[in-house]
Amino acid sequence: MPEQQQPTWGWEQLQYPYNRAVADYLDEVARSQTALAWDEWKRAHRFYDEMTQWEEEQRQRELPSWEAYAEQLKEELREALPPNWRSPDVEFPSLAVIEQLQLHEGLPLAWVPPNRVLREVLACRTAAGRRRIIARESAAIIAACRKELRRLHSRETTGWRASAREAAVAMSAGHWRAGQALAAIALDTATDRFVRSSYRDATTQSRKAKGGVRVPTPPGSSEQSLPEWSDVDYPRGMLVLHSLYGAFGEFDLKSDPVPTQFTRHGTVHSISRRQYSKANALIALMHLVGLLCLIEDE
Repeated sequence: MPEQQQPTWGWEQLQYPYNRAVADYLDEVARSQTALAWDEWKRAHRFYDEMTQWEEEQRQRELPSWEAYAEQLKEELREALPPNWRSPDVEFPSLAVIEQLQLHEGLPLAWVPPNRVLREVLACRTAAGRRRIIARESAAIIAACRKELRRLHSRETTGWRASAREAAVAMSAGHWRAGQALAAIALDTATDRFVRSSYRDATTQSRKAKGGVRVPTPPGSSEQSLPEWSDVDYPRGMLVLHSLYGAFGEFDLKSDPVPTQFTRHGTVHSISRRQYSKANALIALMHLVGLLCLIEDE
């Protein structure tokens, strides 16, 4: 007799329908969860869009106020600056540029030069180019210095105003060396009387530290030095005083070449044509006039 085949009611018969049911269930769950997730995403996306739209509308509503506030700050700064800066054509540069012009080149920037010359000086990219502009504009600079001196009447500055006028007369006559020497000496004594009496280290370039090593003393380096731009809201004073620090730079008489930029030290301790020049004479005069304006106007 042939062998009787056993029925195949095993796991194999149950496996497919069982797995199918599970798969169908899981598929339904997945579809349901996907739909829920998609709905959540759409809601979140709508919320994000609505928030973005609200923020943009809010920004547009507030923009005029912020622009007006920024314009007000610019106007307040403009009013706080000396008169030669109050021109739409004169842009206040970055503090890095100001530091270069003042602390390193010692250029006067307050009250004089007149704003047309100031604009050119600020736009020029080199120190030598800036001095050439100053020399070229000698007539305009001397006229601006004389105009400022005519309006000053403080008894405190009578002697220095007379020296500044005499220096201007000498320069107008072509006696640049004589004018520079007089302006530099007057500037030195005026600085001693009106600036170093309050800030002992205002023009001091360095001091001895521990071990006898000399360290620089720029503005902000000590209580006796000039304040930094970030320390005070006093742009007129900073434009005058920081430039004085640069103008009082020193050099080693035995080993350093005489500087070509104006310094009180170079003018007093040398008669070199490297130091005595048309541009440097005008710079010395502008320093003196700017300081006298600051003393009287403030």
